[in-house]
Amino acid sequence: AVFVCLPESAGAGLTAYWPFDNDFNSLNDPNYNGVAYYNAVISTDDVKRGTGSLEIQSDGDEKGYVLVPPPYPIVGGQLEYTVVGWYRLVDVNDDGMSTRPVVWDAWSPGDGANTSKMSARLDAATGKMDMEFWVDDVGEGEGSHNSYDGPVIWDNNASDWHHAALVWNRNTDVVRYYHDGELRVNLFTWEGYGGPGKDALTTTTGWSIGCGETDTRHWDGYIDDVAVWDEELTGAAIRALYEGTFDGNSVDPNNVLDVVITRTAE
Repeated sequence: AVFVCLPESAGAGLTAYWPFDNDFNSLNDPNYNGVAYYNAVISTDDVKRGTGSLEIQSDGDEKGYVLVPPPYPIVGGQLEYTVVGWYRLVDVNDDGMSTRPVVWDAWSPGDGANTSKMSARLDAATGKMDMEFWVDDVGEGEGSHNSYDGPVIWDNNASDWHHAALVWNRNTDVVRYYHDGELRVNLFTWEGYGGPGKDALTTTTGWSIGCGETDTRHWDGYIDDVAVWDEELTGAAIRALYEGTFDGNSVDPNNVLDVVITRTAE
């Protein structure tokens, strides 16, 4: 990376942060406290950061997830955001898993006329992470999704812990995806997304950690330290979140913007 000085974003910074150490609440803002459904619990069995993690088991009709009621951490037409989180896919109760398990999901009405969504999910067909952006602006039918070109990360119904970071910046017409702290997808042309000016979400009617929709994309395993910012985090900040340190200082979503002073451009 080339280190340069970039202007600060106009965003307020950290919007919501779910450490999943003791409960489903947002540590920095109670407006974004989560509500657990079905087999979603705080667990100490397998933890990546802190003292707990979100464990989700999808048993039969009881598909676990955490729903964040409105106001949502990402809203329709938002110009910038970054979402990060840790995940470990594993068939906890050994009863099989869905083919496209979702780590997090934001969506708008699926009426075929004005549909948009953003999600991070795994794809059984490729064993790779799939960052989905879907935009359908009142019949224009613009849509796309994109699997990153890294190694297979889902094998034998289990994975190691991995860190995912998704950046959307309409101000600079950039979509970025970082996997385990490394930039994997860097789109500037918006090919397949309808061109500059399109929003990832035209409206927002749902936000979930795990899959809160009624389909076959439910999560099995563990999720930890999910956070949302209303600005684009730099590569240095995302790398620091993955490593947990920066210049000898401990880093987490609450302090990363203060600790990582140097801004980077990839």
